[in-house]
Amino acid sequence: MKLLCSDYDGTLLLNDRISKRDINAIEAFRNKGNKFAIVTGRTYGVIIDELNDYKLSYDYLICNSGASIVRGNAFIKSFIDIDVAKNIANYFKKSEVMVYGLSNGIDISRYSKVQLDFKLYTKSRREELSEEFILNQGEVCGFFSIFKDKADMLKTAQHLKENFGEEVEVLISSDRSIDISPKGVTKSSSINYIGKNNEFKSIYTIGDSLNDLDMIKSFHGFAIASGNQELRKYTQQIVNNLYECIERINSGGIK
Repeated sequence: MKLLCSDYDGTLLLNDRISKRDINAIEAFRNKGNKFAIVTGRTYGVIIDELNDYKLSYDYLICNSGASIVRGNAFIKSFIDIDVAKNIANYFKKSEVMVYGLSNGIDISRYSKVQLDFKLYTKSRREELSEEFILNQGEVCGFFSIFKDKADMLKTAQHLKENFGEEVEVLISSDRSIDISPKGVTKSSSINYIGKNNEFKSIYTIGDSLNDLDMIKSFHGFAIASGNQELRKYTQQIVNNLYECIERINSGGIK
């Protein structure tokens, strides 16, 4: 039995759509007794409607860059210390961030300093929560944030690492965005958690951006050809889409 773990945005969701060919390839892969996982920085509530619309079959859904693992109706969540989360939220309000939000592992809040020229999570039909509500719950799985440019993002990432690096993981997810998860919780750590509880012959991963780097390096990693150039340096397995990845796995050339 094999496990294939795919990033979502820019990998499975490529050019703003999931192709029918990829969906069919996933179904055939699973029909052979293998398992398929989606691994994303998104929270559950802003991806589940989209997956249901595509009628996509999967075995595991890893959200919040590893802080929430979903199988069926069962959730396993990891949380940031609530006082640390409050301090990070306060810092974001003073920072160069355009938009940031918190997640409780299912839903998100959003704090906007400017009007974005694009929409976030347009296919989600869930209502957003207030930041105060999530903080009062005492359950923060992670943060997302969007910046005007790379310089602002890097400046903020450096500050977060220097001041909160012992309590959280600061993950650069694109040239304009940062995700934050609990310390020690990453995409690869959650894949390892799944792997420890199953007898997989091989574990494969595929992604397109630097927040996929840890899982590309930790397992049999593939990179999307249209994705981040730096990421492609860490694997010889470069493919155009998930279909090509599954075809290469099925060929038997990668153990």
